Amino acid sequence: MKKSVCILFALLIVFSFCSCNGKKIKDPEVDKSGKLTVLTDVTPQVTQDEKDLFLQAQKNYTEKSFEPIAILGTQVVAGENIAYFCKGLNEEHPYYFVEVYKDLENNVSIQKTAPFIVGDYLTNHDIDVKALAGGYTVNSDLKSTELPPDVKKGFDNFAGKTKGTIYTPIALVACQGEASETNYSVLCTVREKDDKNSTRLAVVTICCDENGNSNVDSNCEFLISAVFDGDTNSNKK
Repeated sequence: MKKSVCILFALLIVFSFCSCNGKKIKDPEVDKSGKLTVLTDVTPQVTQDEKDLFLQAQKNYTEKSFEPIAILGTQVVAGENIAYFCKGLNEEHPYYFVEVYKDLENNVSIQKTAPFIVGDYLTNHDIDVKALAGGYTVNSDLKSTELPPDVKKGFDNFAGKTKGTIYTPIALVACQGEASETNYSVLCTVREKDDKNSTRLAVVTICCDENGNSNVDSNCEFLISAVFDGDTNSNKK
């Protein structure tokens, strides 16, 4: 009897844990008018220390307000530049890239900001891995985010065909629907297998139809340094 009670109690604990922590990911509602819709239901993956550092830098910055989502990369200078991907809080744009500078005495401040305008990243483009030298080192430790079922199916189909190259989804940032098809844009890290030093960033747009078929609409790689220089077109060949 006691053994049965213990087993039942254990099952209740497991069920309770799963119910509290298991968030069911749903496909986003899509406007079928062809309008690009920015999606902001993203899961932050900054540590508490990374968040605290950002908040410290934001204390003396009054122009805009942000919520840090992820550290995209770092750059060694006389100290360190840290590139954050952020939500804009009550700002003109939903997302921003924010550069935080940490000096040699660990003082921090926001140096540059740039809006992340998804529409600028919907064309095919890749970069020469050699172009990464001397610039930002992209964070190769970012974790894969859970995608909604339709998006995951299309993304996995795409990623499964890219032999030798690993794509890790960081955030589902936009959708665009028209008739029987929907495009989903996903911010990703990209790297060659067994070479973390080749890690870079991309926005991959997956086209999914109502029959469950999917293909890549565009794959746009970009450099963090070009974003903060205000010239995303400088990445393009």
